[in-house]
Amino acid sequence: MAVYFLDGTNLTNSTAVFTDEELVNCAPDGYYSDGNISRRLVDCTLWQAEDCPSCGGGPPPSGLFLSGPATYGACENFCDTNYIISLTKLLVGGGGYADVTQGSVIQGEVLQAGGFYAYSDTQYTQTQNGGFRILKISATVTNYVDSISVCGSQGCQVA
Repeated sequence: MAVYFLDGTNLTNSTAVFTDEELVNCAPDGYYSDGNISRRLVDCTLWQAEDCPSCGGGPPPSGLFLSGPATYGACENFCDTNYIISLTKLLVGGGGYADVTQGSVIQGEVLQAGGFYAYSDTQYTQTQNGGFRILKISATVTNYVDSISVCGSQGCQVA
């Protein structure tokens, strides 16, 4: 579990979240919670507090996990090489694995522009065992899903 630092005495009166005690390096965009409220961090600015039952904080309800943190150059690489799918993600607007479509945007840290990532609804899935799809991130729009593919008899094929 990651450790984060606030610029206030608690989440309610803070304006940002950081990854270092010196408050220099801003935490990744996303939701942060103290168990009572959640606040969304965007470009190092915390938005208004939300009650946890109605917020988008926490893990994706249906699970969305990506391989990473590297990109693997070509979609076909996932069809014949084993990768572990372990990064927890959430789509902008909420949702998990079943909700990913062309045009979806993935929250949080910036993914490799033009990169391919295997994704699954189960953390620590290994690509050699199947049960995953492959998404390509746009080369020009941050974290935008350009396409979705699967491994088939002819290698990587657009889904």
